[in-house]
This record gives sequence, structure tokens and C-alpha cells, in this order.
Amino acid sequence: MADLPLVFQFEAYRPYLKKLAGPTGKRSGMRTELAKAMNCQASYLTRVLGEIAHLSLEQAYLLSVHLGHSPEERDFFLLLVEWERAGSAPLRRHFRLRIEEILRRRLEIKSRVSIPSTISPLNEAIYYSSWQYAALHMAVTIPGFNTRSKLARHFGLSLRRTSEILDFLISAGLVIDEGRGLRAGALQIHLDSRSAHISRHHANWRQQAMLAMELERTDDLHYSAVVTLSKKDLLKLRELTLDFLRQSTTLIKASPEEELACLAIDLFALGSASSATPS
Repeated sequence: MADLPLVFQFEAYRPYLKKLAGPTGKRSGMRTELAKAMNCQASYLTRVLGEIAHLSLEQAYLLSVHLGHSPEERDFFLLLVEWERAGSAPLRRHFRLRIEEILRRRLEIKSRVSIPSTISPLNEAIYYSSWQYAALHMAVTIPGFNTRSKLARHFGLSLRRTSEILDFLISAGLVIDEGRGLRAGALQIHLDSRSAHISRHHANWRQQAMLAMELERTDDLHYSAVVTLSKKDLLKLRELTLDFLRQSTTLIKASPEEELACLAIDLFALGSASSATPS
């Protein structure tokens, strides 16, 4: 089934089913298809959507198989059903805590993109001290950017500074000097969100973004917006952003090295007490 809504965007299973089934008469045959997958009548599915009846765990499992859920998606969907079917407050709290724990884990980018760290803590401190290290590290993957002089000219750095950075990258195993040219060594590096270097890393590239804005290049994209939305929708927006990052990682891995670009995304609540309401 194409264009399925992501189950992790929902806090209960019925809104997810409603999104799948669509309004009555607006998505021809979809409710019948879903009911058939669960071995029940379409009229029973209508009762479930109308909050008159519940799906059984067997029906939820059959539907999950039909939808082609991953194991992680299936576990989450079944938890949503178990949470709503629970007959006591303690049992509902048990399932709710499990649901919230899964959602918290999914907000950790590292668990979504699965990028291992490949450098020592000392080398990590140097690597993230300036944008220049990551820029040269990635640039050597582009054909024609495999010499010190070409890299120095492209980034407007002195040959001395360029050599200093490249010598470090070579010693760390991130760049390999083959004599006739340079090539990338280890490429997959991820800085943990709790690292002492994370603020410097983000600041390095935000500063470069500010400089890029001054150039007013038509192919560049810069977007900033201050918005108001519900806490529930803010969580959904976070989930959509993380899913975009996962898809971006897959796209980037398969893409040939032709251009060097910076991908920087910010999404955050404003104010020191974002949960407070105006008085």
C-alpha cells in the first residue's frame, strides 16, 4: 500500500485507522479492504471507527501484516491497541509508559540513522573545533578535489592551513594519501547529542549558513519561521523531521559525489518555559 501514514505519528490507534480508511465515500473500497484483511465485516470496522467497539489483538496483528509494517511499527501499533483495550488504570499506565518510551527513543537521531563513531575522543575534539575539518574530509570524495592545492583554492584557505587539516585527517584515518592524490577513508561519523562538542558543531555550520545567506545564491535554500501549534502537533512535526533525516541519509549514501553541501535543520520551542500558557 502506497503513501501510508506513519503509525508513530499517532497517540491512539483509531485516528490511525481513520487516516488509513479515509472519510466514508471518499476512499472507495478501502474500508472493505481493511476489514477483509482483518477477517471481519466492514460494518464492524465502522463500529470500531465510531468508538463503539475495539479491534482484537488478532485483528490488529492481521491488519499490521497487511499494511506491511516493520517489526518496530507492528509492536507500536499493537501497544496502541493494548493501551486502549486495557481494563484497569494501572494496566493502561503500563502500556502508556511503554508507548512513550518508544517515542522518546525515536527522537534520538542516532537510533534513526545508525551512524557509528569512528574516531577517538581526542581526535573528535579537534575534528569538531572548526567547520574546515568536516568540509575537507567530505570534499575529497568529489572527483577533482583530491589535491591540497585544489582544496585550498576551493575553500579560500592557505596551503599551510589546508595541509595542517589534511595531515590531521590522514593521521585519524579519515583521509588516505595515495601519493598521486587524496581519497576519503572512514566517512561515517556521528556526534552523540550528549557530546561536549555538539554545541560547537552546530554553531560552526550555522555560522557558515549566515555567510552563505550574504551571497544570495539562487540555488541555496534558507528557511526560518516562528509558528504556534499544539504540543501534540509539535511532536508530530519532530517525527516528520526525523523521518526526513532518515530518508535523507539513505539518499545521500546512494548519491554520487558531485557537490559539497551543508544540511542544517532547527526545530525548537521558544522561551524558557515553553509549556506555560499566557496569563
